[in-house]
Amino acid sequence: MLRVPESRMLSFDPVATGLDYPESLRWHDGALWFSDFYQHRVVTIGPRGAETILEVPGQPSGLGWLPDGSLLVVEMHPRRMLRFSADRGVAVHADLGPWCAGLANDMLVAPDGSAYVGHLGFDFFGGAPFASAELLLVDAAGSVSVAAKDLAVPNGCLFADDGETLIVAETFRGCLTSFRRASDGTLSERKSIRLSGVTPDGICGGADGEVWVADPPKRRIVRVVDGRIEGWVDTPSQAFSCVLGGEDRRLLYVGVAEGHDPASTPGGTGRILAVPVDEARSEAARHGTA
Repeated sequence: MLRVPESRMLSFDPVATGLDYPESLRWHDGALWFSDFYQHRVVTIGPRGAETILEVPGQPSGLGWLPDGSLLVVEMHPRRMLRFSADRGVAVHADLGPWCAGLANDMLVAPDGSAYVGHLGFDFFGGAPFASAELLLVDAAGSVSVAAKDLAVPNGCLFADDGETLIVAETFRGCLTSFRRASDGTLSERKSIRLSGVTPDGICGGADGEVWVADPPKRRIVRVVDGRIEGWVDTPSQAFSCVLGGEDRRLLYVGVAEGHDPASTPGGTGRILAVPVDEARSEAARHGTA
């Protein structure tokens, strides 16, 4: 029987306001990092407050770091990956154009510097018909190959099982797809779990194998455990990205905005919100099934 929750929304703390479209939330070196698509910048929020780390004219998306500490940024429109460090500036790390039929998008970087990058597969904003896409593998030196084919807009990714499993959200297929990851980064043993009624965007992993899934159309963050939806947390705007951070990773950060289309999304209405993850779990349970 479906448990009917009380009509209320969990109280989030505002971490950043006045944004356009905060995406690709990361927790790194004790600070929150994110891309603001339409303000064209990479931002970090740490002990000194908010700081713009890098201006990215071609629209930043996925973020990660090489073993030497250099920042990797997916630049969506030129379909390339940038490498940045304070002492060496900005350089092109990889040209993704030959592999991307649509905009380059989110990214997950492994400890060895190899990166998995998704793309849209077709001109989504231009109204082109749907086409499947690949998940690309970019090694630490910047060489590009195809890691997996026939994905329906591969989006947020995470590692599980100490890096032996990669999980990717397929936004247009409404599923989480996992692969066994070899030591050389290649992927095999594909398995998909359908999330009924969910449009998965950004994802992050928590304790005991849980996965938090941003579900923009329904304005919520969904909690998935062992492939089952265990409930959700309603958000005040569309939720596009999430990450666990703070001390002992006990805060759930969520990037929200009023929409995703640059032609219609009101500027300055994007926010990053935070809530203790234990409170989020309790709230998600209220929307579960009994």
